[in-house]
Amino acid sequence: WLLWLPFVVVDKGSGSTKGTITSVEKNFNGTTALYIKTSENTQEKYCIEFDEELEEKAKELIGQEVKVSYGERVGLYSTGKCSQAPIESIELVK
Repeated sequence: WLLWLPFVVVDKGSGSTKGTITSVEKNFNGTTALYIKTSENTQEKYCIEFDEELEEKAKELIGQEVKVSYGERVGLYSTGKCSQAPIESIELVK
């Protein structure tokens, strides 16, 4: 039995980020957290939403420098969705 809890998301910051993937972890709601070290002292958290192929690619690229791209997310969403714009692609930086 799942409880449907709606939440509002306003994330208009579409774009991309470069950095080194430090870890990939499953969230309790079924999404996946992707942690990227973007500088010596900064680590950022991004979200993969129900995309096993993208999740596997992220795991394979742990420790590598990547560019992640994400869109916008504005609206009312249910529990089980990313609370920010989900990652759309991950590319290895050469």
